[in-house]
Formats: sequence, structure tokens, C-alpha cells
Amino acid sequence: MPPRRRAPIMLDMLPERRTTEGVEATLHVVAAQRMAQATVTGFGFCEEGGHPLTERQKVALLTAAMLELDGLHEEVEGVVRVERLVSELRGLDRS
Repeated sequence: MPPRRRAPIMLDMLPERRTTEGVEATLHVVAAQRMAQATVTGFGFCEEGGHPLTERQKVALLTAAMLELDGLHEEVEGVVRVERLVSELRGLDRS
């Protein structure tokens, strides 16, 4: 029976550290855009449902959304580091 191939891990395809800053910045922008779109959509649903948010509520919601993005860079960097270590360990098992 041939050896079972593992599915490629998307993070294995990321470039080395010296070029990951651009990838991380792009991920941050994409996440911010999606969060902004979700927030605007949420505002619209509240209005359509007859429960429009006050300016203060909107600011509080946007503040919470922005705080969720805080630390995204470090989290992505940590995930990439762990995935690379796991990949390296898998390579050691095959040697």
C-alpha cells in the first residue's frame, strides 16, 4: 500500500519570514474589511428590524470590533511559527 499523502497545509505555502510581513498586513486589511462590512450589515439589520442603534451604540460596537483586530499580527505570526515547527517535526520523523 502506498504511503498516505497528507493534505497540504495552507501555511506551508507562505513565504519565509522575511516576506511574511506583507502577507500579515494583507490578512489584517482583509479581516478589517470583512469586520467593517459585517458591522455595516448589522447596523442595517437593526434599522430594518425597527431597532436602530444610537450613535453611542454604533461607536461602542465599532470600538469592540477594532479591539478584536488588535493583536491579529501576533496571532498570525504565532500560528505560522507553530505550523512551521510541526512541519519540521514531521520532516524529522521521515528521516
